[in-house]
Formats: sequence, structure tokens, C-alpha cells
Amino acid sequence: MQTNATEPNRAQLSSRYDAVDVGFRAGFAFLLALAIAAGVASLTWPLSWDEGIFAWIGSTLLKGGTPYVDAWDVKGPVTYFVYALAEELFGHTAFAVRLFDLLISVTGTIAVFLLVSRYTNKRTALYAAPLFFLSLIGQGYNVLGQPDLWVGWCMVFSVWVTTETPTAKSVALACTFVGVAILIKPIYAALVVVPLIPALFAGSPSPSTQLRMLWAAAAGCLAPIALCVAWYWQRHAAGEFLDAYIRANLENSGAGRGGLLHAGSSILEFLLNRRAVLIAIPAIAIGLISSTGVVRWRNWMLGSWIATVISLIVLQDRWFTYHWAPLYPPLALAASIGFFRVWHADKSGAERFIRPLFVALFAVLTLGASVVPLKSVAASARLLTRRITVEQFDASFTDYPGIMTAADVRNATAYVAAHTKRTDKVFVWDDPQVNFLSQRETVSRFAIWAPLLPLRGELTARHKRNREEFFTALQLKPPTLVLIERSAWRNSPLVTVHYLPAKFPELANWIDAHYVAADTVGNFFVFRRP
Repeated sequence: MQTNATEPNRAQLSSRYDAVDVGFRAGFAFLLALAIAAGVASLTWPLSWDEGIFAWIGSTLLKGGTPYVDAWDVKGPVTYFVYALAEELFGHTAFAVRLFDLLISVTGTIAVFLLVSRYTNKRTALYAAPLFFLSLIGQGYNVLGQPDLWVGWCMVFSVWVTTETPTAKSVALACTFVGVAILIKPIYAALVVVPLIPALFAGSPSPSTQLRMLWAAAAGCLAPIALCVAWYWQRHAAGEFLDAYIRANLENSGAGRGGLLHAGSSILEFLLNRRAVLIAIPAIAIGLISSTGVVRWRNWMLGSWIATVISLIVLQDRWFTYHWAPLYPPLALAASIGFFRVWHADKSGAERFIRPLFVALFAVLTLGASVVPLKSVAASARLLTRRITVEQFDASFTDYPGIMTAADVRNATAYVAAHTKRTDKVFVWDDPQVNFLSQRETVSRFAIWAPLLPLRGELTARHKRNREEFFTALQLKPPTLVLIERSAWRNSPLVTVHYLPAKFPELANWIDAHYVAADTVGNFFVFRRP
């Protein structure tokens, strides 16, 4: 009787496991197919404003120039070398940059898969990886190619190489990735605390072992920085590197100065606009507080990783979308751990009631992460099947709603290519992406507003020096064409940060004195020498 009574229960249990397995396979197939389609669709995206700047500096590097000396910006040198590599491999086009963006993001997603596998199991990681990638695609075209996202990938590798029993070599390698992150932004030096946790606390090391680990961490962290400084030194440009990358960033630090109330409201706005993160908060919380057995320091690594990134976002106080990018990998890891713990918890207590709720939560999260990628795939499909034009497609991409779209940049690029020679200089205020795409030289190393205009307040000594250098370059070889975005010129209904008549009247007057209005291309006014 006992045998007969238990057999149906076993059959039911087997049936349930079969259903779960079928559901897992179907769900994974959907996520993977959508992730592949969304990745391919991203190749049709235009470049964002930031990516246009990075691509311009990358092309300058390939022509033998030196970042900061021949093309000025405040991002770290790793950014420009990566973009130069993309252009060297695939060409001087938006597609080349997007293809390299995609390769980097796929590599980073594979690293997330490996890390989630180590913290949970492969089945959890198989779901987490495509879901994570779709969440990235959903952040938009102006996040995927951002170097701040690469910091997230650096930290994934840094954590992955130290989550087993750490050695001096693995700690040195982990901190090498942090050194690369420092060459993206100086403030990311704070992330060195993450690989130091296993170095100092895994396995109750002796003081001598801890000291050896600290030396290894310092050597690994300093190695890429030393190579970078040496490269600039042999080009006699170490001073310019330090001035732009260190001093200029220090001068602009805390530019937001919004205070704690502003920080709190910005974090709330982020959660409301990134609903996937908001939905996943219960899983993230469980992932952070749950034990991982005897390797509890893994939890400390994850907690310090998230806390450090959030602190750096608050410290920057700028709140651009891409500033949140380094937070996506650790949040994905925490959420994966949370779902894993609930799914494999003892079902005799309250967990048996929590598990169905988490299944529903996961379904909502999957749906939420899929909506934007599905729209992106649909839009790219309409473009590739010629149901919409390239201009209509590009018009939906903008960094500045109501001001300028990627279609305006495309039209301006075509105009410049048609009305100038390769040897001509073209001045575009302020989007060097047009110069990059048309392969026309800029007038000066200052091709964006930041080194010439203060974000707020009075002109600094740096701004005054830069303006003098800029005007010298203008007069030495005046550009064939001058292009000014509508919102930066007279009678604009918007007074933007780069509005020339008010922010840089000397330049506006110089253009009036030496050029005449020739044409209007999208949102650009075109001026030509008489």
C-alpha cells in the first residue's frame, strides 16, 4: 500500500520537473533569440554625441596625433585607444564603432555569465546572461559605447579572477583591470577596494601573506598606468596628459553640487526610469544578504562593489544615464543570486509561498527587459526592408530632445562631404562627429564647448588660455565652412550651454565678420567665406 501511495506522487513530481525544464528551455530560447536580434539591430544605430567625440579622437590617433595634444577631451586615454582600434579594424564609420561596441558588450556579457555561474549555477547564468544583455540594449544608443560601461566589464573580470582562492598573481591581475578603469576615469581608483577584500580576508591569511597581496595589488594597478605615462613621455606629452586628464577633471569635479536631497531625488528618478532595476530590488536584496557558505567574503566583495559604484555616482553629481552603467553588472549578479536562493530554498516554510511570487517577478522582469529591444528590432527591420528611410530612422535618435537628432548629423556630414575637399578644414560647433564621418580636419584641438565655455560662473584662466589658442588656430588657417547648431545661434528659443552670442560673443562676432550665411542643413546653419 505504501508503494502504491507514493508512486503517483513521484509521477506528479517528475511531471512538474519536466514542465519546469520545458519552460526553462523555451524561455531561454526566446531570450537568446531576442538578444541576438537586438545585438544585430544595434549595428544600425548612429553614434551619440559622446561617441562622435571619441571616434574623432581615435581617428586623430590613427593619423599619428596624440590625444589631448591634438584632440582635447577629459576622458581617459583608454577610451581613445579602443576607438582607434575599432576604426583600424573596421573602418572610419559609425558601423565600425557599433560593431566594436557589440563585440565588447558580448564579451562583457560572457564574463557576467561566468561570474554568475561561479556564484550560483550554469542554469541561472544561462538565463541571466541574455536578460542582462537585453537590459543593456534597453539603456539606449548613448550608453552601449560609453567607457563607463567598460569599467563594469573591467570589474566583472577583476571579481571573477579572485572569487576562487586568491593568489598574489590573481590579485595582481584583478588590480590590473582596476588600473585600466583608472585610465578611463581617475575616480574609479576607489574600486580597488573590491579585489582587496579577498586579498586581505580570504582564508584568514597571515600578516606576511596580506602584505604580499598588497604589493601584488599595487603592482597590478600601477602597471597599465605606468605604460600609459611612458607612452606619453616618449611623445613629450606627459604634461598635457596630466593637465587634461588630472587637473582639468579636478577643476570640474563636483560640478553638479546638488547636495544629498538632489542625490536622493536623482536616484529615485533612476529607479523610476529603469523599471527593470526597480522590479528586481527584492531579488537584489536577497542576493546581498544571503550567505554563500564558507566563502562569505564573496558577499563582501559584491556589497562593496555596489556601494563603491553608487558612491562614485553620487560623488560625480552629474547623473547622466551612462554614469549608472558600471552598476549594471553587480546588480545583475546580486539579482541572480537572489533568484537562485529563493528557487533552491527549503520549501517547507515561508519559502514555498515566496517562490511563486518570485516566478511572477521574474516573468515581469523578463517582459520589462524585452520591450525596448523588441521596439529596436522592429525599427531596424523597417529600415533594412526599406519601409522607412535612413533619415527617418536616424531622426528617432537624439541626445538633446527638441534640439538635434542623428539625422541632422547625417545630413550635415553629407553636405560637408559634397562641398569641401579632403584637405579643407571644417569647423562644427560643437559636434566633431561630422568631422569624423566626413573625414575633414577640425580647426583646433578644441572641437567641443567644454574647454572654451564654463558650465557655470566666470571664465577661468584655463578657458582664457584655450580661447587664445583657439583664435590663433582660426586665424592661421580659417575653415572653409562653419556649421553651427540652431540652438547655439541667434534668435534661438533655447539658451543652451553652448549658446555662442551670450557664452562666446567673440567667436560669434568673428564668424559675422569673416563669413556669410550660405545654407541651412537640418538643424545646422552653414556659413561660408565670401
